[in-house]
Order: sequence, then structure tokens, then C-alpha cells
Amino acid sequence: MIGTAAFIALMGGVSHAVAAFSLAMQAPDAPLDIAENVDAQVIIDQGEEARAEASPEARAAEDGQNAPLERGADQPVAADLEGEFITEPVPLVFSNVDDAKIAQNVLGYLNDLTTATASFVQSSPSGAVQEGQFWLRRPRQLRMEYGSSNDPSLLIVATQGNVYVRDNALETTDFYPVKKTPLRFLLTKELDAETLDVVSVQRGTDSVAVTFADVSGDAEGDLTVVLDAPNLRLRQWVVRDPQNNVTFVTLEDLVEGGKVSNRLFRVPDAGGQFINN
Repeated sequence: MIGTAAFIALMGGVSHAVAAFSLAMQAPDAPLDIAENVDAQVIIDQGEEARAEASPEARAAEDGQNAPLERGADQPVAADLEGEFITEPVPLVFSNVDDAKIAQNVLGYLNDLTTATASFVQSSPSGAVQEGQFWLRRPRQLRMEYGSSNDPSLLIVATQGNVYVRDNALETTDFYPVKKTPLRFLLTKELDAETLDVVSVQRGTDSVAVTFADVSGDAEGDLTVVLDAPNLRLRQWVVRDPQNNVTFVTLEDLVEGGKVSNRLFRVPDAGGQFINN
């Protein structure tokens, strides 16, 4: 079994792109503190608070306007004698729905999701940002290509119960059981609250975030799914490992329900011996 540090060294400059999916390699004495889970409220609306607190002039400048902003849901509606503006609060989605119901609806959405394709942008704990292509065929199958589709620098394929990580630069192929990684929350055939620990539910003005952990303890770390709301649609997922390193994967141009070719989920060529972790 390869430790985290050794795995990062093995992967070199692209190590953080796959560190979030290699949680099976963590040392057995690395505890998971659920109380330190990802702050999903920050995830779903990171820029919203800063914009709401900015002056109307600053927001106008940001939008490239010289005239005052037209009134919107979060725009000034009145001014007192000192020229200070009062803003209308923007309501949060599902404000009248309890957390358990929201979690149930999100699980239902994921269970009904058959296929999906998208481009993605991944932000790693090191601060590195990488782009690529994503394919999903539930249950059990996923593919992520990092870099050029013709010659990806890194390839992640989930199939046949394993996650295969192919580093073309290093010519190495590692594989890990899906059930030991947070990817199981996207690939399990039937997700339900009985087998998952719903750590938190957070609401934004146009999105909702639900954080899951594994009740059995097989998968270390946790995963937050962020969905557009009120019409649920996958926007982002966030992986936190037992060392509190956080990786963000944001989807763009998501297409659900289309046909996905079988060839995308072939086990990557090892170019030599597989490394079983």
C-alpha cells in the first residue's frame, strides 16, 4: 500500500489531480473528523456575499457601466439622508423545505441520472487548475480526461469496480476499489440515506449543496455535490480527504441522458504492470 506522500511524489506535477480519488492509500491512523467537513455554504456562493456588500458604484464599475445599476433582486431599493443604500435580501432556495427532504431529493436525482457528459475545471489543493472532459454512465462507470482529448496527460476510468489512474507522462497505471473512494457516491447503483451519512445540507440563492460520508467507513473523506436549484442539475462536486485537502470539480456544458460509447470505459493500457493499491 502506497502512502499519500509517496503517491504524490509518484504523480509529480499532476499528483493533486488524482489525490482526491486515491483515498484508499491513507494511513489507517488518519482519522476523519466529520465536524471539519467542507463548508458547503462557501462552496455554493463564494462570490455572492462580496458582491452584495459592494457599493452600487463598485458593482456598476464591475459590470462596465457608468450609469446606476438597474434594480434587481439584490440591488438598492432606497437611500437614507446620508446616501447609504438599503438592499433587499435575496431568498434562499428551498427555504421552507427541511434538510432531510432536500437530501432525499438530491439522492433521487442522482439515482435517476443515467448518463452525463461535460467539460470540467478542477481546482486542486496545491492551487493548480486543470481542464478536461468528463463522461458518466451510472452505475459504476466514469471517465475523466485531463488536458488534450487526443493526448490526455492523465486519464481516470472507473469500471468493473475499480478506479484506474493512467499517468501518460510517467507511464504508470494505478488502480483502487471504487468503494474505497468518494467516487462511490456518484457510481453506486442505489444511493439512500441508510447507507450514507448526510453530513450537511446548505442552500444558496440558486443552488443547493449536500455533503455525504460513508457510514461503513470504507471510503475515507467525504464528497459534496452542488446542484443548480430549484430545478436540480449537477453543477460541481467537492472532495475532501482525511487530511482536509479539498479538490473542486466544476462542470460546464453538462448534457444529461445522451448516448455514451462503451469504448470510453475500457481499462487503460498499463504499458507494463498495474500497481494495485
